[in-house]
Amino acid sequence: MNVYANKMAAAFIFSTSTILQRTEIVPRWIAFLGYVLGASLLLSVENIVWIHLVFPIWVFLVSLPFYLKTHQELRQLLRRESNPGNLSQHPRPLHSGFVIAK
Repeated sequence: MNVYANKMAAAFIFSTSTILQRTEIVPRWIAFLGYVLGASLLLSVENIVWIHLVFPIWVFLVSLPFYLKTHQELRQLLRRESNPGNLSQHPRPLHSGFVIAK
C-alpha cells in the first residue's frame, strides 16, 4: 500500500467521522477515535508496519453498532412472531424493508 492510499484513507476517515459525529448514529467515541486514527494515517511514514491495518479496523468499529442493533431488532421481531396473541406489538414494515415498532 503506498503513501497516497494512506492519505486517501485518512481523508475518508475524517469526512465519515464528521458525518457520524453530527448525525450521532454511532457512539461519539467512535467518531473521535476516527479523528485520531485519521491523523495517525495522515502523519504516518512508511516505516510503521501496522499502519496499514488502521483503516480496516476503523471500518469494523463503525460497522459493529449497526450489526448489533440489527441483530437485536431481529431477535425482538422473532420473539414477537412467536407470541401472536398481542397484535399491538407487531411492527409495521416500511417500503424499504426496515421495520419500525409502533
